Amino acid sequence: MNIYDVSKKAGVSTATVSRVINGSGKVSEETRRRILAIMDEVSYTPSTFARKLGSSSTMTIGIMCVDSSDPFFARAVNLIDGALKENNYETLMHCTGYELANKQKSVKRLLASRVDAIIMVGSSYVESEENAVYIKEAAKELPVMMVNGVLRYPNVYNIASDDKDAAYQITARFIESGRRNLIYLYDSANYSGIKKLSGFALALEQAGIEPKEDRMILVGKVSRPVENAKARLMELKGMEIDGIVTANDLLAAGALKFAKEIGVSVPEQMFISGFDNSNIACCCDPELTSIDNKLEPICATSVATLLGVLEGRDMPKTTLFSSAIIERGTTRLKP
Repeated sequence: MNIYDVSKKAGVSTATVSRVINGSGKVSEETRRRILAIMDEVSYTPSTFARKLGSSSTMTIGIMCVDSSDPFFARAVNLIDGALKENNYETLMHCTGYELANKQKSVKRLLASRVDAIIMVGSSYVESEENAVYIKEAAKELPVMMVNGVLRYPNVYNIASDDKDAAYQITARFIESGRRNLIYLYDSANYSGIKKLSGFALALEQAGIEPKEDRMILVGKVSRPVENAKARLMELKGMEIDGIVTANDLLAAGALKFAKEIGVSVPEQMFISGFDNSNIACCCDPELTSIDNKLEPICATSVATLLGVLEGRDMPKTTLFSSAIIERGTTRLKP
């Protein structure tokens, strides 16, 4: 029996259990008695970590992202950092890259720096159960916040966009608008990437269109995503294509370059959509239709949830946001 089991049985947060153990903070007499009774019932002996929870704070939060040059990650980190500083928290930033060993190393360094919590930005941290063990272990020492990913571990909190539904909705709108020869372009098979891909495939299946592997193109994480997206699509030159759904706006910009290269008019002959509703969408000509995945409220909710956890309040473990299609010049979607 550990502190998480006690908190679950009592229906309170781990921080609340810790305050009862340490005799600190505001806890109602009824709650205190219930927790003490449960601890006595299960013969729970508080660990060093349990005693430390909720006591000393460095007022510092660790932030991890895989690629600070990516528009989505850069904007998310900026929003989170600003919100934390408004609440008098400092931040330690680690740009980890995609290698598992580097992610694990960053977590160890943040733990050694005695941060109060860790925020992991992006679904690239949500891999297999085996590759996420280091996150599960870190959460035994402090709260971990996943931004746009979901891990159902004790002391891990998740805020994410419903990427599967978003990809499904835009693909269904393409089909309803008469586009049936579709390509899906993505650059990662992480949590978000798989959700988007499954949404695309589901929309095809429900429309009676067989999802084909040669029409679901994995570009891979590369240093020049726009040029590489265009290059991969050029390999499909001659294939009948009237719509390209992509996993982010950089890939969509590459798809737009491809259409211009082969002399196909957008949106008259081909629809193109992006994802993330970044500034890139408005820099293209024509401007990109894109998915607004509600990054600002996601980041604000992430910080608010984490601060609630650190204050000992019971907070939701997982929150999902619905996305919206922002139509611009690369599509003519039927209402």
